[in-house]
Order: sequence, then structure tokens, then C-alpha cells
Amino acid sequence: MIKHTKPLLEVDIARPAVAYFHELQWEVYQEVQELNADIIAVFDKRLIHVVECKVHLNFKIIQQAIHRIGIGHWTSICVPSKACRGNLSIAKVVLQHFGIGLFEVDMGNISETIKPRMNRRGGANTFQYLHERQKYYCEAGSPG
Repeated sequence: MIKHTKPLLEVDIARPAVAYFHELQWEVYQEVQELNADIIAVFDKRLIHVVECKVHLNFKIIQQAIHRIGIGHWTSICVPSKACRGNLSIAKVVLQHFGIGLFEVDMGNISETIKPRMNRRGGANTFQYLHERQKYYCEAGSPG
């Protein structure tokens, strides 16, 4: 018998990341269109962590993260754990070179595999693009 599984969506990857930051008492802004970011987490109205979520680990998500580096103090990507199998060695070198962190999601559980490097100058203009409605209007990773 063939077992049909629901395809993994970006929101399935983003939900555990949003919950992770909420548990740490960070404010979470989702789908910040003005900055083209899936998740922007803010701590104490001064520290910013930008997270890009995708269902595959490839150079597209790494390139997106590189372009988000100046938005916050930390930048990470978040992908399913199974996406890292076989791809992690070269991706890890690139992520570490640019100081980008890696979150892996497995069955709804999230772990930080690579810690991002702090960008002390990041986030200077980010707050002007964050609005209360981005906390609840639409889920990170959703097309809307």
C-alpha cells in the first residue's frame, strides 16, 4: 500500500521557528514584505534576528539570507532536517563564511545547528518597517 503524505510547506518550517522565538520572549513579525523577510524576531526593542525559511537547503535560500544580513544583528535560515542530509557540508562552509545561522526542523521540533555571527551594525533602519499587524496578519512562509 502506498502511503500518501502531505507535502511539506514553508509554513510548516516557519511555525516552529516562530514558536521558538515566542518561547524566548521575542516579538515576532511575520512576512515583512517591505524587507522581503519571512521572520523578524525582536528582543527588548533593540536586538533583531532575521530568519528565512524554505523547504529545501540550496543556494537560493543562502543567497536570500546573504541579502538580509544588514537587516538585523543575526541572520539565519530554517530548513527541514532531511534537507540537510548530503547538502550540509558545502552549505555549512558558506553559511559560516557569511556568519549565517542554521535552524533545522524535524517533526515540528527545532534545533539551532549553526549559531549566527553577530552583526553589531545591523538593524539600524529595520524598526521603521515593523508594524503590529505583522505579528498576526499572516503566517511566516505563507504566500499571502
